Amino acid sequence: MKDINSGAQNLDNSSCQLSTTSTQMRASADQTNQKGATVAAAAEEMSTNNMNSIAAAAEEAASNVNIVAAAAEEMISTINEIASNTGKTSEMSPNAFKRAQDTSVKVNKLGDAALEIGKVTETIT
Repeated sequence: MKDINSGAQNLDNSSCQLSTTSTQMRASADQTNQKGATVAAAAEEMSTNNMNSIAAAAEEAASNVNIVAAAAEEMISTINEIASNTGKTSEMSPNAFKRAQDTSVKVNKLGDAALEIGKVTETIT
């Protein structure tokens, strides 16, 4: 039970860390977009061909950073779902354990009753 709770806590901590990382990546993406705009402005001073190439590269880099940030956010969502499911499992485990104990007690009582019936049968025959 402690392992499940510990695992759920670890997942929660990891989720928080991934959320922080995602926020940082989003900020980096914004900075990349700003730097791309700066590069584009500087590129106006260059030839038209060079400017278009640089702007396209900066735009592609910014797009790639945004894709990675979105993927990190999806990972956070999945980890949160796993943590939630782990929590549900930890709630169900005590119930299953209690039922197993109750069943074991009943089986033991049935075994004792069978022994008593066997003794009565021996006495009769």
